[in-house]
Amino acid sequence: MMALLVVAIVSAVGLAVADLVTQSRLISGSQDAATRAFYVAQGGLAFAKQELSHDVAWAGGADFTLGDGEVFDVVVSVVGPAERRVLSTGRVAGAERRIEALLSLGDPLIIGDESTNPGSWRER
Repeated sequence: MMALLVVAIVSAVGLAVADLVTQSRLISGSQDAATRAFYVAQGGLAFAKQELSHDVAWAGGADFTLGDGEVFDVVVSVVGPAERRVLSTGRVAGAERRIEALLSLGDPLIIGDESTNPGSWRER
């Protein structure tokens, strides 16, 4: 009888530890996806800065795919003549993270004699 009780207790502890390990792995996987989604959103913000440096009227777009299920959307709103509000959303494996930034236009960049692009955008 005592042996059966010990086996039951050890089995219960073993099942509890197995459940704890499973839950920890699930949490770790979702944290990894959330971190990757944050970095994808940062990539979307960098992409928006690049696009705005070539075209100040660029309004963003949806479903830019980076690969391996990593997607970002960018929405650009005009705040003023030299200011834009950018909302970048990164999505990875069901996780979603958003970054919002206010960008202001730096000094215009002049290349050569004739070609001019708007310049660089910086976060405020």
